[in-house]
Amino acid sequence: MTLTLLSIQFRDVPPDSEFAVPLRQNPCTVPLDLPEWQPAGAIASVAYCLDRTAGRTVEVQVTLHSPVELDFEIKAEDATGQNLSGSIPVFGVSLQAGVPAVRQVRLSAPRLTDAAQASVEVHDDEWQWFLRLEGSAEWVPLLATRHRVYTLLSTPNYPWSALEPEQFVWTDALDFACTWATGARDAGAAATQITRRFYALGEPQSNPRLVYDSRAHYVFTTFQGGHFGSVFGLIDLIRYLNGSMPSNPGAVDCHDCASAVSTLANALGAALFRQRIGFDGPQIHTNVVRLIGGNEDARPFDQHELAWGNTASDGDPVWDACLMVDFDDAPAMSPHTFDLAAGTIFSQASGLDYRARLAVRDDAAALIAPGPLDVHENWRLEIKIPTPDCQPKLGSIQVPSNLGDFLVSLDLSPWHMAEWSEHSVGEDLFRYMSTVLLSADSLEPRLHVDWYRCQSVARAGELFVATRKLMANAEDWPVPGDACYRSPDGRNYIFRRANVVVQVSLGGMETAPIADLTIRLDNAIVATFGQGHTIL
Repeated sequence: MTLTLLSIQFRDVPPDSEFAVPLRQNPCTVPLDLPEWQPAGAIASVAYCLDRTAGRTVEVQVTLHSPVELDFEIKAEDATGQNLSGSIPVFGVSLQAGVPAVRQVRLSAPRLTDAAQASVEVHDDEWQWFLRLEGSAEWVPLLATRHRVYTLLSTPNYPWSALEPEQFVWTDALDFACTWATGARDAGAAATQITRRFYALGEPQSNPRLVYDSRAHYVFTTFQGGHFGSVFGLIDLIRYLNGSMPSNPGAVDCHDCASAVSTLANALGAALFRQRIGFDGPQIHTNVVRLIGGNEDARPFDQHELAWGNTASDGDPVWDACLMVDFDDAPAMSPHTFDLAAGTIFSQASGLDYRARLAVRDDAAALIAPGPLDVHENWRLEIKIPTPDCQPKLGSIQVPSNLGDFLVSLDLSPWHMAEWSEHSVGEDLFRYMSTVLLSADSLEPRLHVDWYRCQSVARAGELFVATRKLMANAEDWPVPGDACYRSPDGRNYIFRRANVVVQVSLGGMETAPIADLTIRLDNAIVATFGQGHTIL
Protein backbone atom coordinates (compact mmCIF):
# COMPACT_ATOMS: atom_id res chain seq x y z
CA MET A 1 0.00 0.00 0.00
CA THR A 2 1.43 3.36 -1.03
CA LEU A 3 0.12 6.41 0.77
CA THR A 4 1.83 9.72 1.44
CA LEU A 5 0.86 12.29 4.06
CA LEU A 6 1.55 15.62 2.35
CA SER A 7 0.58 18.09 5.09
CA ILE A 8 -1.23 18.77 8.36
CA GLN A 9 -2.86 22.13 9.04
CA PHE A 10 -3.87 23.07 12.58
CA ARG A 11 -4.85 26.74 12.50
CA ASP A 12 -7.94 28.02 10.67
CA VAL A 13 -9.58 24.59 10.57
CA PRO A 14 -12.37 25.09 9.83
CA PRO A 15 -11.69 28.54 8.32
CA ASP A 16 -12.08 31.43 10.78
CA SER A 17 -12.49 29.04 13.72
CA GLU A 18 -9.97 31.06 15.82
CA PHE A 19 -9.12 28.04 17.98
CA ALA A 20 -5.42 28.71 17.35
CA VAL A 21 -3.48 31.96 16.94
CA PRO A 22 -0.90 32.85 14.27
CA LEU A 23 2.73 32.56 15.32
CA ARG A 24 6.23 33.65 14.44
CA GLN A 25 9.42 32.30 15.97
CA ASN A 26 10.74 35.73 16.95
CA PRO A 27 10.78 39.29 15.58
CA CYS A 28 13.57 38.44 13.12
CA THR A 29 11.50 35.80 11.31
CA VAL A 30 8.43 35.83 9.12
CA PRO A 31 5.10 34.44 10.41
CA LEU A 32 4.81 30.67 10.31
CA ASP A 33 3.18 29.39 7.14
CA LEU A 34 0.16 27.15 6.70
CA PRO A 35 0.00 24.21 6.62
CA GLU A 36 2.23 23.95 9.68
CA TRP A 37 3.44 20.37 9.13
CA GLN A 38 5.08 19.28 5.91
CA PRO A 39 7.39 16.30 5.42
CA ALA A 40 10.61 18.26 4.87
CA GLY A 41 9.83 21.16 7.17
CA ALA A 42 10.96 22.07 10.67
CA ILE A 43 8.91 20.92 13.64
CA ALA A 44 5.41 22.35 13.33
CA SER A 45 4.04 24.64 16.05
CA VAL A 46 0.47 25.46 17.04
CA ALA A 47 -0.90 27.56 19.91
CA TYR A 48 -4.48 26.81 20.99
CA CYS A 49 -6.61 29.19 23.07
CA LEU A 50 -8.33 27.13 25.75
CA ASP A 51 -11.23 29.54 26.12
CA ARG A 52 -12.02 28.84 22.46
CA THR A 53 -11.51 25.06 22.43
CA ALA A 54 -13.35 24.21 25.67
CA GLY A 55 -16.47 22.18 24.90
CA ARG A 56 -15.88 22.43 21.15
CA THR A 57 -14.91 20.04 18.37
CA VAL A 58 -11.33 20.71 17.30
CA GLU A 59 -10.22 19.55 13.88
CA VAL A 60 -7.12 19.45 11.72
CA GLN A 61 -6.85 19.31 7.96
CA VAL A 62 -4.77 16.57 6.38
CA THR A 63 -3.71 16.21 2.76
CA LEU A 64 -3.07 12.69 1.46
CA HIS A 65 -1.82 11.27 -1.83
CA SER A 66 -1.70 7.85 -3.45
CA PRO A 67 -0.49 6.83 -6.89
CA VAL A 68 -3.29 4.27 -7.12
CA GLU A 69 -7.02 4.43 -6.54
CA LEU A 70 -7.86 2.90 -3.17
CA ASP A 71 -10.20 3.25 -0.18
CA PHE A 72 -8.31 3.54 3.13
CA GLU A 73 -9.01 3.84 6.81
CA ILE A 74 -6.51 5.97 8.73
CA LYS A 75 -5.88 6.86 12.36
CA ALA A 76 -3.17 8.65 14.36
CA GLU A 77 -2.46 7.44 17.89
CA ASP A 78 -0.93 9.38 20.77
CA ALA A 79 2.65 8.07 20.70
CA THR A 80 3.71 9.85 23.90
CA GLY A 81 0.71 9.26 26.13
CA GLN A 82 0.84 12.97 26.96
CA ASN A 83 -0.20 14.63 23.71
CA LEU A 84 -2.03 17.90 24.18
CA SER A 85 -3.55 17.36 20.75
CA GLY A 86 -4.57 13.84 21.73
CA SER A 87 -5.16 11.47 18.83
CA ILE A 88 -7.09 11.25 15.56
CA PRO A 89 -9.84 8.64 15.58
CA VAL A 90 -10.37 6.38 12.60
CA PHE A 91 -11.55 8.11 9.43
CA GLY A 92 -12.06 6.86 5.93
CA VAL A 93 -10.80 8.35 2.69
CA SER A 94 -11.27 7.40 -0.96
CA LEU A 95 -8.24 8.35 -3.04
CA GLN A 96 -8.12 8.85 -6.77
CA ALA A 97 -4.81 7.92 -8.35
CA GLY A 98 -2.39 10.85 -8.26
CA VAL A 99 -4.97 13.33 -6.91
CA PRO A 100 -4.34 14.81 -3.44
CA ALA A 101 -7.26 14.38 -1.05
CA VAL A 102 -7.96 17.03 1.60
CA ARG A 103 -9.89 16.01 4.71
CA GLN A 104 -10.90 17.79 7.90
CA VAL A 105 -10.69 15.27 10.73
CA ARG A 106 -11.70 15.49 14.36
CA LEU A 107 -9.22 15.34 17.25
CA SER A 108 -9.86 13.34 20.38
CA ALA A 109 -8.08 15.85 22.63
CA PRO A 110 -9.59 16.21 26.10
CA ARG A 111 -6.69 18.43 27.23
CA LEU A 112 -7.99 20.96 24.71
CA THR A 113 -11.72 20.44 24.93
CA ASP A 114 -12.40 19.40 28.55
CA ALA A 115 -12.08 22.45 30.81
CA ALA A 116 -11.40 20.20 33.81
CA GLN A 117 -8.27 18.84 32.14
CA ALA A 118 -7.09 21.96 30.29
CA SER A 119 -4.30 24.24 31.53
CA VAL A 120 -1.29 26.16 30.26
CA GLU A 121 1.21 23.69 28.79
CA VAL A 122 3.83 23.18 26.11
CA HIS A 123 4.52 19.71 24.77
CA ASP A 124 6.16 18.10 21.75
CA ASP A 125 3.31 15.89 20.58
CA GLU A 126 3.84 12.86 18.39
CA TRP A 127 1.28 11.04 16.30
CA GLN A 128 1.90 7.52 15.08
CA TRP A 129 -0.11 7.10 11.90
CA PHE A 130 -1.62 3.82 10.79
CA LEU A 131 -3.63 2.80 7.73
CA ARG A 132 -5.53 -0.20 6.48
CA LEU A 133 -7.49 -1.06 3.40
CA GLU A 134 -11.19 -0.68 3.89
CA GLY A 135 -12.54 -3.97 5.18
CA SER A 136 -9.15 -5.19 6.42
CA ALA A 137 -8.50 -5.92 10.12
CA GLU A 138 -4.74 -5.27 9.93
CA TRP A 139 -3.34 -1.82 10.78
CA VAL A 140 -0.09 -0.98 9.03
CA PRO A 141 2.27 1.72 10.43
CA LEU A 142 2.57 4.66 8.05
CA LEU A 143 4.82 7.27 9.73
CA ALA A 144 5.31 9.32 12.88
CA THR A 145 4.79 13.09 12.87
CA ARG A 146 5.80 15.58 15.54
CA HIS A 147 4.47 19.01 16.36
CA ARG A 148 4.87 21.37 19.31
CA VAL A 149 1.63 22.39 20.99
CA TYR A 150 1.20 25.42 23.22
CA THR A 151 -2.01 25.82 25.20
CA LEU A 152 -2.84 29.43 26.07
CA LEU A 153 -5.60 30.71 28.31
CA SER A 154 -6.90 33.10 25.69
CA THR A 155 -5.85 35.24 22.73
CA PRO A 156 -2.55 37.03 23.48
CA ASN A 157 -2.90 40.61 24.70
CA TYR A 158 -0.91 43.75 23.95
CA PRO A 159 1.95 44.08 23.05
CA TRP A 160 0.92 40.94 21.18
CA SER A 161 -1.85 40.74 18.59
CA ALA A 162 -3.49 38.00 16.54
CA LEU A 163 -4.29 40.52 13.80
CA GLU A 164 -1.04 42.37 13.07
CA PRO A 165 1.79 40.16 11.71
CA GLU A 166 4.45 42.33 13.37
CA GLN A 167 2.81 41.58 16.72
CA PHE A 168 2.12 37.85 16.34
CA VAL A 169 3.21 36.05 19.50
CA TRP A 170 6.65 34.40 19.26
CA THR A 171 7.29 30.73 19.90
CA ASP A 172 10.55 31.84 21.54
CA ALA A 173 8.44 33.71 24.10
CA LEU A 174 5.88 30.92 24.49
CA ASP A 175 8.66 28.42 25.25
CA PHE A 176 9.36 30.40 28.42
CA ALA A 177 5.82 31.55 29.24
CA CYS A 178 4.19 28.12 28.89
CA THR A 179 7.02 26.33 30.70
CA TRP A 180 7.00 28.77 33.61
CA ALA A 181 3.18 28.81 33.87
CA THR A 182 2.63 25.08 33.34
CA GLY A 183 -0.59 23.93 34.98
CA ALA A 184 -2.10 27.41 35.38
CA ARG A 185 -5.85 27.58 34.74
CA ASP A 186 -6.36 31.32 35.04
CA ALA A 187 -4.46 34.53 34.32
CA GLY A 188 -3.65 35.26 37.97
CA ALA A 189 -2.08 31.85 38.49
CA ALA A 190 -0.10 32.17 35.24
CA ALA A 191 1.24 35.60 36.23
CA THR A 192 2.16 34.32 39.69
CA GLN A 193 4.10 31.35 38.33
CA ILE A 194 5.92 33.55 35.79
CA THR A 195 6.80 36.02 38.55
CA ARG A 196 8.24 33.27 40.74
CA ARG A 197 10.22 31.63 37.95
CA PHE A 198 11.63 34.96 36.79
CA TYR A 199 12.71 35.95 40.29
CA ALA A 200 14.28 32.49 40.77
CA LEU A 201 16.74 33.38 38.00
CA GLY A 202 18.48 35.44 40.68
CA GLU A 203 19.29 32.41 42.82
CA PRO A 204 23.02 31.58 43.05
CA GLN A 205 22.54 28.18 41.42
CA SER A 206 20.67 29.62 38.43
CA ASN A 207 22.49 29.45 35.11
CA PRO A 208 22.05 31.85 33.44
CA ARG A 209 21.59 34.17 36.37
CA LEU A 210 20.09 37.64 36.82
CA VAL A 211 21.04 40.23 39.43
CA TYR A 212 19.48 43.57 40.35
CA ASP A 213 20.85 46.79 38.93
CA SER A 214 19.54 50.30 39.38
CA ARG A 215 19.35 50.88 35.60
CA ALA A 216 17.13 49.19 33.06
CA HIS A 217 19.08 47.04 30.61
CA TYR A 218 16.26 45.64 28.45
CA VAL A 219 13.81 48.55 28.57
CA PHE A 220 15.48 51.26 26.52
CA THR A 221 14.88 54.58 24.82
CA THR A 222 14.16 55.20 21.13
CA PHE A 223 13.13 58.22 19.11
CA GLN A 224 10.01 57.73 17.00
CA GLY A 225 7.31 60.03 15.73
CA GLY A 226 9.05 63.17 16.92
CA HIS A 227 9.50 62.17 20.57
CA PHE A 228 11.51 59.87 22.81
CA GLY A 229 9.84 56.83 24.29
CA SER A 230 10.68 53.53 25.94
CA VAL A 231 10.44 50.07 24.38
CA PHE A 232 11.16 46.56 25.67
CA GLY A 233 13.90 44.32 24.25
CA LEU A 234 12.24 41.02 25.16
CA ILE A 235 14.07 39.10 22.45
CA ASP A 236 17.41 40.34 23.85
CA LEU A 237 16.45 39.04 27.30
CA ILE A 238 15.30 35.72 25.82
CA ARG A 239 18.60 35.34 23.95
CA TYR A 240 20.48 35.85 27.20
CA LEU A 241 18.30 33.30 29.00
CA ASN A 242 18.44 30.63 26.28
CA GLY A 243 22.20 31.00 25.91
CA SER A 244 22.24 32.17 22.30
CA MET A 245 23.77 35.55 23.27
CA PRO A 246 25.41 34.96 26.68
CA SER A 247 27.22 38.30 26.61
CA ASN A 248 23.90 40.19 26.86
CA PRO A 249 23.38 41.86 30.25
CA GLY A 250 22.82 39.63 33.26
CA ALA A 251 21.39 42.56 35.19
CA VAL A 252 17.80 43.83 35.42
CA ASP A 253 15.86 46.50 37.26
CA CYS A 254 12.20 46.97 38.13
CA HIS A 255 11.32 48.19 34.61
CA ASP A 256 12.82 45.05 33.07
CA CYS A 257 11.13 42.74 35.59
CA ALA A 258 7.67 44.32 35.30
CA SER A 259 7.83 44.28 31.51
CA ALA A 260 8.97 40.65 31.46
CA VAL A 261 6.10 39.52 33.71
CA SER A 262 3.36 41.48 31.93
CA THR A 263 4.58 40.64 28.41
CA LEU A 264 5.02 36.91 29.03
CA ALA A 265 1.74 36.62 30.96
CA ASN A 266 -0.05 38.48 28.16
CA ALA A 267 1.38 36.02 25.64
CA LEU A 268 -0.84 33.47 27.42
CA GLY A 269 -3.92 35.70 27.27
CA ALA A 270 -3.61 37.64 30.53
CA ALA A 271 -4.25 41.40 30.58
CA LEU A 272 -1.41 42.74 32.74
CA PHE A 273 0.55 45.92 32.16
CA ARG A 274 3.62 47.59 33.56
CA GLN A 275 3.39 50.92 35.33
CA ARG A 276 5.20 52.84 38.01
CA ILE A 277 3.78 53.43 41.45
CA GLY A 278 2.69 57.00 42.00
CA PHE A 279 4.35 58.74 44.95
CA ASP A 280 3.80 62.10 46.56
CA GLY A 281 7.40 62.73 47.56
CA PRO A 282 11.03 62.65 46.35
CA GLN A 283 11.85 59.04 47.31
CA ILE A 284 10.21 55.82 48.49
CA HIS A 285 11.99 54.51 51.60
CA THR A 286 11.51 50.77 51.76
CA ASN A 287 11.42 48.29 54.57
CA VAL A 288 14.09 45.61 54.24
CA VAL A 289 13.53 43.87 50.90
CA ARG A 290 15.30 41.04 49.11
CA LEU A 291 16.24 42.08 45.58
CA ILE A 292 16.49 39.69 42.65
CA GLY A 293 19.97 38.25 42.97
CA GLY A 294 19.73 37.96 46.75
CA ASN A 295 20.78 41.28 48.30
CA GLU A 296 18.75 42.24 51.38
CA ASP A 297 18.53 45.93 52.07
CA ALA A 298 16.33 48.83 53.09
CA ARG A 299 16.86 51.46 50.46
CA PRO A 300 15.33 54.53 48.89
CA PHE A 301 13.82 54.37 45.39
CA ASP A 302 12.84 57.41 43.41
CA GLN A 303 10.62 55.09 41.34
CA HIS A 304 9.39 51.50 41.35
CA GLU A 305 7.53 49.68 38.60
CA LEU A 306 5.17 46.71 38.89
CA ALA A 307 3.01 44.47 36.75
CA TRP A 308 -0.63 45.39 37.45
CA GLY A 309 -3.93 43.63 36.97
CA ASN A 310 -7.40 45.07 36.26
CA THR A 311 -7.01 48.87 35.91
CA ALA A 312 -4.06 49.58 38.27
CA SER A 313 -6.35 51.11 40.88
CA ASP A 314 -6.05 50.90 44.66
CA GLY A 315 -7.82 47.57 45.15
CA ASP A 316 -6.12 45.83 42.24
CA PRO A 317 -3.48 43.05 42.35
CA VAL A 318 0.21 43.56 41.59
CA TRP A 319 3.06 41.23 40.65
CA ASP A 320 6.64 42.20 41.55
CA ALA A 321 9.47 39.99 40.20
CA CYS A 322 12.13 42.53 41.16
CA LEU A 323 12.07 42.09 44.93
CA MET A 324 10.58 40.18 47.84
CA VAL A 325 8.84 41.97 50.69
CA ASP A 326 8.23 40.87 54.28
CA PHE A 327 4.95 38.95 54.58
CA ASP A 328 4.79 38.57 58.35
CA ASP A 329 2.68 40.77 60.63
CA ALA A 330 5.48 43.30 61.25
CA PRO A 331 7.25 44.00 57.93
CA ALA A 332 9.23 46.87 59.43
CA MET A 333 10.85 44.66 62.04
CA SER A 334 13.23 41.68 62.11
CA PRO A 335 13.10 38.78 61.60
CA HIS A 336 11.72 38.91 58.07
CA THR A 337 9.56 36.40 56.23
CA PHE A 338 10.29 37.24 52.61
CA ASP A 339 8.00 36.34 49.75
CA LEU A 340 7.03 37.75 46.38
CA ALA A 341 4.03 39.99 45.86
CA ALA A 342 2.20 37.87 43.30
CA GLY A 343 -1.44 38.84 43.01
CA THR A 344 -1.12 40.91 46.20
CA ILE A 345 -3.59 43.79 46.59
CA PHE A 346 -1.83 47.12 46.19
CA SER A 347 -3.95 49.08 48.65
CA GLN A 348 -6.86 48.06 50.87
CA ALA A 349 -8.83 49.62 53.72
CA SER A 350 -7.69 47.14 56.37
CA GLY A 351 -4.87 44.66 56.81
CA LEU A 352 -1.35 44.69 55.38
CA ASP A 353 -1.36 45.46 51.69
CA TYR A 354 1.53 45.69 49.21
CA ARG A 355 2.17 49.34 50.09
CA ALA A 356 2.60 48.59 53.80
CA ARG A 357 4.94 45.69 53.11
CA LEU A 358 7.13 47.61 50.65
CA ALA A 359 7.57 51.01 52.27
CA VAL A 360 8.02 52.50 55.72
CA ARG A 361 4.82 53.75 57.32
CA ASP A 362 4.73 57.40 56.21
CA ASP A 363 5.91 56.58 52.69
CA ALA A 364 3.48 53.67 52.36
CA ALA A 365 0.55 55.98 52.94
CA ALA A 366 1.81 58.26 50.17
CA LEU A 367 2.03 55.54 47.51
CA ILE A 368 -0.62 56.02 44.83
CA ALA A 369 -2.07 53.56 42.33
CA PRO A 370 -1.54 55.04 38.84
CA GLY A 371 -4.86 53.87 37.31
CA PRO A 372 -7.26 53.64 35.72
CA LEU A 373 -5.09 52.29 32.89
CA ASP A 374 -5.08 49.32 30.50
CA VAL A 375 -2.78 46.94 28.62
CA HIS A 376 -1.70 49.61 26.16
CA GLU A 377 0.61 50.89 28.91
CA ASN A 378 2.91 48.00 27.98
CA TRP A 379 5.99 48.91 26.03
CA ARG A 380 6.14 48.07 22.36
CA LEU A 381 8.65 45.30 21.60
CA GLU A 382 11.87 46.16 19.81
CA ILE A 383 15.27 44.55 19.27
CA LYS A 384 17.93 46.30 21.32
CA ILE A 385 20.94 44.18 20.43
CA PRO A 386 20.90 42.71 16.91
CA THR A 387 23.10 39.80 15.97
CA PRO A 388 26.58 41.25 16.44
CA ASP A 389 28.71 42.24 13.49
CA CYS A 390 31.56 40.71 15.45
CA GLN A 391 31.15 38.16 18.24
CA PRO A 392 33.60 37.19 20.98
CA LYS A 393 36.38 34.81 20.10
CA LEU A 394 37.76 34.31 23.55
CA GLY A 395 41.53 34.20 23.55
CA SER A 396 41.69 35.94 20.15
CA ILE A 397 39.66 39.13 20.34
CA GLN A 398 39.63 41.45 17.34
CA VAL A 399 37.92 44.77 16.90
CA PRO A 400 36.07 44.96 13.56
CA SER A 401 36.93 47.82 11.27
CA ASN A 402 33.42 48.60 10.06
CA LEU A 403 32.74 51.12 12.85
CA GLY A 404 35.33 53.61 11.72
CA ASP A 405 38.87 54.49 12.66
CA PHE A 406 37.85 56.05 15.95
CA LEU A 407 36.25 52.95 17.43
CA VAL A 408 38.98 50.70 16.08
CA SER A 409 41.75 52.83 17.55
CA LEU A 410 40.40 53.02 21.10
CA ASP A 411 42.93 51.67 23.57
CA LEU A 412 41.04 50.46 26.65
CA SER A 413 43.78 48.25 28.07
CA PRO A 414 43.48 46.08 30.13
CA TRP A 415 39.88 45.89 28.81
CA HIS A 416 39.27 44.30 25.40
CA MET A 417 36.47 45.04 22.96
CA ALA A 418 34.89 41.70 22.17
CA GLU A 419 31.58 42.20 20.39
CA TRP A 420 30.07 44.92 18.23
CA SER A 421 26.75 45.62 16.61
CA GLU A 422 25.28 48.74 15.09
CA HIS A 423 21.87 49.85 13.88
CA SER A 424 19.44 52.72 13.70
CA VAL A 425 16.97 52.86 16.58
CA GLY A 426 14.80 55.67 15.30
CA GLU A 427 14.72 59.03 13.62
CA ASP A 428 17.90 61.05 14.24
CA LEU A 429 19.38 58.25 16.35
CA PHE A 430 22.03 55.62 15.57
CA ARG A 431 23.53 53.22 18.08
CA TYR A 432 26.82 51.34 18.29
CA MET A 433 26.89 48.63 20.95
CA SER A 434 29.88 46.81 22.32
CA THR A 435 30.68 44.18 24.89
CA VAL A 436 33.98 44.84 26.63
CA LEU A 437 35.82 42.09 28.49
CA LEU A 438 38.54 42.33 31.10
CA SER A 439 39.87 38.83 30.43
CA ALA A 440 40.64 37.32 27.06
CA ASP A 441 39.30 33.92 28.10
CA SER A 442 36.20 34.75 30.15
CA LEU A 443 32.92 36.66 29.87
CA GLU A 444 33.32 37.84 33.49
CA PRO A 445 33.59 40.60 34.35
CA ARG A 446 32.10 42.37 31.35
CA LEU A 447 30.91 45.84 30.46
CA HIS A 448 28.39 47.06 27.94
CA VAL A 449 29.36 50.33 26.26
CA ASP A 450 26.60 51.79 24.08
CA TRP A 451 27.21 54.83 21.91
CA TYR A 452 24.16 56.81 20.78
CA ARG A 453 25.01 59.14 17.90
CA CYS A 454 22.37 61.85 17.49
CA GLN A 455 21.99 64.24 14.58
CA SER A 456 22.37 67.27 16.84
CA VAL A 457 23.62 68.31 20.26
CA ALA A 458 20.07 69.29 21.21
CA ARG A 459 18.77 65.81 20.34
CA ALA A 460 21.55 64.26 22.42
CA GLY A 461 20.47 66.42 25.34
CA GLU A 462 16.90 65.16 25.03
CA LEU A 463 18.10 61.55 24.93
CA PHE A 464 20.32 62.14 27.97
CA VAL A 465 17.29 63.33 29.96
CA ALA A 466 15.02 60.54 28.67
CA THR A 467 17.42 57.73 29.61
CA ARG A 468 17.68 59.08 33.15
CA LYS A 469 14.06 58.08 33.70
CA LEU A 470 15.16 54.43 33.45
CA MET A 471 17.71 54.65 36.27
CA ALA A 472 16.65 54.56 39.91
CA ASN A 473 18.18 57.20 42.19
CA ALA A 474 20.42 58.60 39.46
CA GLU A 475 22.90 61.13 40.82
CA ASP A 476 24.70 63.91 38.94
CA TRP A 477 28.41 63.34 38.56
CA PRO A 478 31.06 65.93 37.69
CA VAL A 479 32.92 63.90 35.06
CA PRO A 480 33.11 62.88 32.29
CA GLY A 481 31.48 64.70 29.39
CA ASP A 482 29.45 67.88 29.08
CA ALA A 483 27.04 66.27 31.57
CA CYS A 484 27.06 62.99 33.45
CA TYR A 485 25.00 60.98 35.91
CA ARG A 486 25.56 57.59 37.48
CA SER A 487 23.90 55.02 39.70
CA PRO A 488 24.79 55.28 43.40
CA ASP A 489 26.50 51.87 43.36
CA GLY A 490 28.84 52.95 40.56
CA ARG A 491 27.71 50.16 38.20
CA ASN A 492 26.38 52.56 35.56
CA TYR A 493 27.63 55.83 34.07
CA ILE A 494 25.88 57.79 31.34
CA PHE A 495 27.48 60.90 29.89
CA ARG A 496 26.94 63.25 26.98
CA ARG A 497 29.69 64.78 24.88
CA ALA A 498 28.44 67.03 22.08
CA ASN A 499 25.99 64.95 19.99
CA VAL A 500 26.91 61.57 21.49
CA VAL A 501 25.47 59.87 24.58
CA VAL A 502 27.58 57.07 26.04
CA GLN A 503 26.30 54.45 28.49
CA VAL A 504 28.81 52.33 30.39
CA SER A 505 27.37 49.54 32.54
CA LEU A 506 28.52 46.41 34.28
CA GLY A 507 26.64 43.62 32.52
CA GLY A 508 27.62 40.44 34.33
CA MET A 509 27.78 38.85 37.75
CA GLU A 510 31.26 40.08 38.71
CA THR A 511 32.02 43.71 39.56
CA ALA A 512 34.94 45.82 38.38
CA PRO A 513 35.87 49.52 38.62
CA ILE A 514 34.56 51.43 35.62
CA ALA A 515 34.80 55.13 36.58
CA ASP A 516 38.29 55.49 35.09
CA LEU A 517 37.21 53.83 31.85
CA THR A 518 34.40 56.36 31.31
CA ILE A 519 36.90 59.22 31.65
CA ARG A 520 39.24 57.56 29.17
CA LEU A 521 36.40 57.16 26.68
CA ASP A 522 35.52 60.83 26.98
CA ASN A 523 39.16 61.88 26.66
CA ALA A 524 39.42 59.84 23.47
CA ILE A 525 36.37 61.61 22.04
CA VAL A 526 37.81 65.05 22.82
CA ALA A 527 41.27 64.15 21.53
CA THR A 528 39.87 62.84 18.27
CA PHE A 529 37.08 65.30 17.48
CA GLY A 530 37.75 68.32 19.64
CA GLN A 531 35.63 69.61 22.48
CA GLY A 532 32.07 70.56 21.51
CA HIS A 533 32.29 69.43 17.88
CA THR A 534 29.83 67.16 16.15
CA ILE A 535 31.02 63.57 16.46
CA LEU A 536 31.00 60.59 14.12
